[in-house]
Amino acid sequence: MGKPATPCQNELPYGYWPKRINASSQPSIRNQMSDFLFYPGRKGFFAFRYPEVATALILLAFAIVFSFQTGAPFIVPDPENTGFIGLRYSFPLGMGAIWLGISFLVYKRRQMRGEGDADIAARNKHHAIQALLYFVTFSAVMWLHFNIKLWGPLINPRRYDQFYQCIDEALAPILDLAFEARDWVAMRTGDHVDSWYLLTFAFMFFISFAWHLFRNREALRNVFLAILFIEALGPLSYLIAPAAGPFLYGNGQNLVALINEQAMWEIRGLILQQGPDWIAAYGDRYLSAGLAAMPSLHAGASYIFVHYAAKYRTPLLPAYLVMYGWILIEAVASKWHYLIDLPAGIALALFCIWLSNRFCQVEQEARPESFRA
Repeated sequence: MGKPATPCQNELPYGYWPKRINASSQPSIRNQMSDFLFYPGRKGFFAFRYPEVATALILLAFAIVFSFQTGAPFIVPDPENTGFIGLRYSFPLGMGAIWLGISFLVYKRRQMRGEGDADIAARNKHHAIQALLYFVTFSAVMWLHFNIKLWGPLINPRRYDQFYQCIDEALAPILDLAFEARDWVAMRTGDHVDSWYLLTFAFMFFISFAWHLFRNREALRNVFLAILFIEALGPLSYLIAPAAGPFLYGNGQNLVALINEQAMWEIRGLILQQGPDWIAAYGDRYLSAGLAAMPSLHAGASYIFVHYAAKYRTPLLPAYLVMYGWILIEAVASKWHYLIDLPAGIALALFCIWLSNRFCQVEQEARPESFRA
């Protein structure tokens, strides 16, 4: 009888270990993390999967630095308190929640129409999660936006109003055209025209997101990222060459705007005098009262809506052109903005559009065909 086989003799010969236990054949944690954060096979900044999350986190980092530098506290507004512009702070959050609810209903309906198709189910789940991410990141960015804007006088107290006013005086004929156009509209509409500036902007905001939600989800992502970028870069751009506004040199043609402008100017003075203590005591009531004219984010953000309405050939374009023209006229006629603020805001919008297009282009190329709809 031979010797009993040793355990080693019953194993596979050396060098024939199953590949499943070969560590080199398994994806490393690093590779798994890379595939989670970046599109496979894509390299570079624009291959990042979650630019909306990165935008919110980067703006948060800036806000933490500014808060540490100035001692200004982060302010959480009271949702039931009437906001400075006459609307409750819960209004924009409520509009966002309505949009989110509509999103879920749309995706649920599309999934039911898919009759169990796995690709359709996966695609709709992806878009539903994306809609929730939009709501969370946009809410966070806007909260940080208004905090930084309110802290503006403490971060950079300098003002360049005199320089911008000199430009307005040099371009007075253009301003005169805006004033005449505003007068012509006001004579035919009455006092209601004073509320059109913010309402028009809010309308473009909500309708753009709702329209693209129903008609083209790829366009929705394009629009959302561009708007998110401009709302994140906006409060940082306010700090470069700050200005209060041309109302310092004369009253505008909008009575509601005039009252708000004067109150915001007074609040700016109180912040400079009393510092972070005033913000801590009253900031929840006046979170939207930060005064910043340069650049005009209303001109910039509404330009983004017009741009994508034209790019995706939506029937909204004619109405958007009229509304955009009104926003530009009212911005200077109400003395919210100097003339130079408008092209500055549009330039920022063009940069944000470019960023959004690059991210969306890489995403489109990397995404499976079944997810494109």
